[in-house]
Amino acid sequence: MEKDTLHFTLIYREGKGKEKQLQFKCISRCSAGILIYCLELEDNAKDSLEEKLQSKMPTFIYHYIKDYFHKHIHHHPSHDSLLQAYFSEQPLSLKNAADKAKIMEHYIGMYLQKFKAHSYNAQNIFNIAKQDINSRFSINKGIKKLEFILNEGREILGEAEFCCALITMEAVSIAKESRKSIFEEKQTIEKLQQQISFSYNLCTSSYGIKLGYWGIWFGVIGIFVSAVSFIYSICITPDYSPIINKIDSMRQENNIKVESFMKTERSINSKLDSINHKLKNINNKKNTSSSKNKK
Repeated sequence: MEKDTLHFTLIYREGKGKEKQLQFKCISRCSAGILIYCLELEDNAKDSLEEKLQSKMPTFIYHYIKDYFHKHIHHHPSHDSLLQAYFSEQPLSLKNAADKAKIMEHYIGMYLQKFKAHSYNAQNIFNIAKQDINSRFSINKGIKKLEFILNEGREILGEAEFCCALITMEAVSIAKESRKSIFEEKQTIEKLQQQISFSYNLCTSSYGIKLGYWGIWFGVIGIFVSAVSFIYSICITPDYSPIINKIDSMRQENNIKVESFMKTERSINSKLDSINHKLKNINNKKNTSSSKNKK
């Protein structure tokens, strides 16, 4: 890639044939990051790549150009395959308002399809996760599903922010309905993300509390087993000095365990109070918003 002109040469070989070269010339660009490349080909394609280039820009060439300027900060590199380059058999120029509008509408439409697909898939996985959480034996699976779609949502929101910035920069070239659809879909993703985030935080807190209760029960069982072994040792040991030592040892162990159980119980009660407080705040907000709507 030439830094000044942004022209580049694609060198390739099909099978055991000779090396071939294709010259891609950058003939127009703008501050929004749109580049127009021109490629001259003969009418009769000589190989499969030239044949593809007669009707579209192959994905791997499109990604090569994007990767030269673009870093995958807000999304996984595989997400780029969901966007396809705009192709035209006729000459284009970004100075031409009609040409620029066609190009921008193409990319905005691709983003809109991508955002709608995410909302649909995320909602379905969210519903399945809630079913898993309601099942006693699938709670952990449900929490992992919530974590997955929560991470996916963060990446999609990053792309939505970029798309909205692109719309702001090129608002004149993008139809009003297209702009409205993108902003509405972004709001849908944000609302869904909030619901998933709240469910994930609530479930992980509740799951931790359950594990704490299980730990207490296991501790109680451990004390019971120690008591049984102590009684058994009394029955079979004629010498009382080991018994006295055993009693002192067990008292110390039981005191330590009881103190540990008390700390755990206080921690659990604190978490329950925190969750109840959050739920009360949410209900108050809902009641406040509903009362405002009635007014």
